[in-house]
Amino acid sequence: MNVDRCWEQYYKTLKLIYLEENKETCQREIDHLVDTAIELKEKTYSNAVLDLGRQFREVCPKARIMWKTSSIAGNFYPPISISDIYSPVIANVFDQTTRLECRRQEYSLRMPLQEEPNFTGIQQHAQVSDCSLVVSLININRYKTTMPVVKQVAENLYATNLYFNGAQRRLVLVSTENIPTMQDDPTKQMSVHSANKINKILELGLLKLTSLSYHSEGSNTAIDTYRLCGWIPDISSINEFNFLKVHKAFSRGECLIAMGTGGFVPKENIFGVKLRKYHDYAVLDIDMINEVVTLRDPLISDTLLTINFDSIRKYFLQVYCNWDSSKLFMFTKDTQIFYSDKKFNPYQTLAGKPTFYLKNNSDRDEYAWVLLEFHLDKNNNTTAYLQEIPDRISTVRLGYNDNSAETGFQLIKIRLKPKQCIWYFCYSSTDKMLTFHTYSTSSDVVFVRSKMPGCDFDVTECAILPENIVPMQYPNHSETDIYYLASIDFSIEGEPGITIITDMVVCLETDDDLVNFQMFHWDDLDFNSPIYDEFYMNERMFEKKDLPLTSGERYRIVASTARPPISKGYQCAVSGINIHADYPCSYKLRESDVRYNSMMFKLPHVFTLASTGITKISLVNRNKYNKVFMRIYPQTQEDYRYNYRVISADTGEDLVKPGNNIQKLYGGIVIKEFLVSDQTNLELHLSFQDNGRVPVELKCQLYVGSVKIITLS
Repeated sequence: MNVDRCWEQYYKTLKLIYLEENKETCQREIDHLVDTAIELKEKTYSNAVLDLGRQFREVCPKARIMWKTSSIAGNFYPPISISDIYSPVIANVFDQTTRLECRRQEYSLRMPLQEEPNFTGIQQHAQVSDCSLVVSLININRYKTTMPVVKQVAENLYATNLYFNGAQRRLVLVSTENIPTMQDDPTKQMSVHSANKINKILELGLLKLTSLSYHSEGSNTAIDTYRLCGWIPDISSINEFNFLKVHKAFSRGECLIAMGTGGFVPKENIFGVKLRKYHDYAVLDIDMINEVVTLRDPLISDTLLTINFDSIRKYFLQVYCNWDSSKLFMFTKDTQIFYSDKKFNPYQTLAGKPTFYLKNNSDRDEYAWVLLEFHLDKNNNTTAYLQEIPDRISTVRLGYNDNSAETGFQLIKIRLKPKQCIWYFCYSSTDKMLTFHTYSTSSDVVFVRSKMPGCDFDVTECAILPENIVPMQYPNHSETDIYYLASIDFSIEGEPGITIITDMVVCLETDDDLVNFQMFHWDDLDFNSPIYDEFYMNERMFEKKDLPLTSGERYRIVASTARPPISKGYQCAVSGINIHADYPCSYKLRESDVRYNSMMFKLPHVFTLASTGITKISLVNRNKYNKVFMRIYPQTQEDYRYNYRVISADTGEDLVKPGNNIQKLYGGIVIKEFLVSDQTNLELHLSFQDNGRVPVELKCQLYVGSVKIITLS
């Protein structure tokens, strides 16, 4: 029996149990492995198969997520330890064969990696743009315990575990067979200079992971160090850097430090070694007495730079720290979510975004850090961040000023008071798997995804239906045509009579739409008395702040646009402050078509109304009992007066009190709910008078709402 084939089938089954949802398929493959183990009679293989059976029985959703986020740019990096590598055939199952790009013509040869046993120190190759990676190698070589373990799998094939995509031990296979080599001098290769071959292998592994090229861009030392050894990345501006505070941690071996320049460096050589633009330097020492920092340029291994604090602040832009979580915290926990751009981002507000709370359940102060990490995949041009939610979420727009939002990592540090709870929202500019790493000094500190409690916030999102688009006017602004967009039933539930200071926003999907909304009391069916009379249109988003609303009351929100909307959906969100905290209240939003008085069955009808007679509309009701509401909207700005009757088509009896000399209000002509019984069919009679001599015809829209179905005759 071919041992390598047995191991290859083992690794295929290992992959299957985490990626295949069909348990029967997985069980058949495991049973086959058991038969193979019995026949092979090899202890290591038998133990591995037994452990695989245990993994299958204990597989959990979190483990599946880790496996399903293993693919990056055609390579598959499973979350398994290098201690689980038993055969080189593992490379056949977990394909990581993509070769690094090299654009240097003088390095056109491809040869196996050569060692440099006599080289002193660690030095970046001049043609490889990975200064941050080499600085990371310089730093972690000073702490041998942080060095990743590298295992040889076969000739010119090595394996290591790196930290990325939410996992602490993703398998990275590194081929050292095809290293760009100088055509004119085969002793020179594009590789970091080091006597330790492990540094060369780690460079290859990280370059393959992040850029698939020897010409990488966009990384920094904090991120590269995290991926190599898992120490928490902390990126800060040089102006925020506290030399004294960090020096204490640095001297205790709790952190690694690097510094990066920006676009401004001195032209002259004033430090013995000329500073380079946009370049990272390893920090080897901080002398608080003389206020100087000792740095190493990764391109020059045999020379140190000594720079005083003032010059550091003048010529350096950022500080990169990496913290040893095992020395700072006792507890860690990871939380994963998939952020859907389609689901969470159609509206540029915080409403509807994923929300989390960080809470200290203990009776004393506790420290907690939360590290957001977005997963590498086919699209890494992503902005992602976690941000504290203000008291009034609905009116706060998206935006984050921290450059770390574009690096794939963001670190939040906080000291939590006893029982303190802080709410956060999450944003990503694209579809992205995100991991939140929580580090804390107590198990009483929790980071949980949850919807915010009711009184603080509520939101509804709905589609815009094409038939909604009917010209209307606002009260006191009848000269301006607007288009009905949507209406929402809004209430504040709780102890009646409590004043809630409320913010409200209606947001559309595109900036090309101009939007407004008005609010009315529930019984104001004519929409003649808006709670505030403020008519103007805003691009995409209209918001009102500090509305003093009352619990126990119901309101109607009517949104409109300046022209037929381009957006296919809208969002309405509210938040507020309960000034009587002893009486909890909650918001409730529900889409409710106010044109039909929120009734279940809706019958729209467009007709023409002439000034020369009475227009009759016949309606069929086949129900023994029904409740009916009507709204008639003549599409005109003229101040005509209207008459209406609703009668039984069978007896001619009036079913509602006739309306005479009625003025069309903002909500049109409203015929309030009335009862219909005994399968009575209806007739609506409508007329108006025009004082002019020329006959006039008006286009009208009829909205009939009912408890049970009604149709046109």
